[in-house]
Amino acid sequence: MRIARVYLLVIVAVLGWLTLRPFLVENMEPGSEKNPIRLMLTPSTDAQAIIKDGDVLAQYLYEKTGLHVKVAVPNYYITVVEAFGTDRADMAIMNTFSYLLAHSKYGARAVLRVARRYGELTYRGEFIVRANSGIDSLYQLQGKTIAYVDPSSTSGYIYPKEMLRLRGIVPKQEVFANGHNQVVTKVYQGDVDAGAVFYSRPDSATRTSRCTSKGCHRTPGCV
Repeated sequence: MRIARVYLLVIVAVLGWLTLRPFLVENMEPGSEKNPIRLMLTPSTDAQAIIKDGDVLAQYLYEKTGLHVKVAVPNYYITVVEAFGTDRADMAIMNTFSYLLAHSKYGARAVLRVARRYGELTYRGEFIVRANSGIDSLYQLQGKTIAYVDPSSTSGYIYPKEMLRLRGIVPKQEVFANGHNQVVTKVYQGDVDAGAVFYSRPDSATRTSRCTSKGCHRTPGCV
C-alpha cells in the first residue's frame, strides 16, 4: 500500500512537471516578459532623461525582435562595469574606459559600435570655462578648480586629466560632478573655474549655455 502511494505521488509529480514545463521554459527564456534582457546604461547625463530614452529603445527592440528589455541606470559609471560580474546586466551601452574594464575583468565583448550625430564614429572631450573667465589656454588652468564627470569617464576625466598631467598643470582643486550636465551646471554657476565634458557641436538646444561658456581645449578622439 505504501509503495502504491509512493508511485502515485511520483506520477502526480511527473504529470505536474510536464504540465508546468512549457510555462516555466517560456517564462525563463531570455527576453521573455518574466525574464527580460537587462540593459544597463551609463549615467552620463540626467538619469531620468536616460531612462526615458532607454525605454524608447526597449520598446523599439520589442517591436523589431519580440524581446522584452528592462532598462536600468545606476548612479556611477563603475556600477555598470561591476554589473557584469554580479549578474545584474546582460548587456550595456557604455563608454570606452568602462568597456575596457568590463572586458578585462569579466570578459565583456563589444558587438556594436555607436554611430553618433553627423556620422561621427568617435567622440571627444573638452574643457569648458565661462565665456567671461579670461581663460583661453589649457595652461591657464594651473591652480584653478576643475570639475570632472566620473573617475571612469573617458571624455570627462581620463583623457582630460592625462592632458593636464602631460603638461605639468596642477589644479588647485578637483571634484566629480557625476554627470556631464552637472559639470556644465557647476561651470555655469561659477562653482568651478573649468569643467571636463564630452564635446558636442553647438545647436539650438545648447545655444544659451554656449553663450555663457566656451571650450578651451579638446581631447583626442575616443572610439
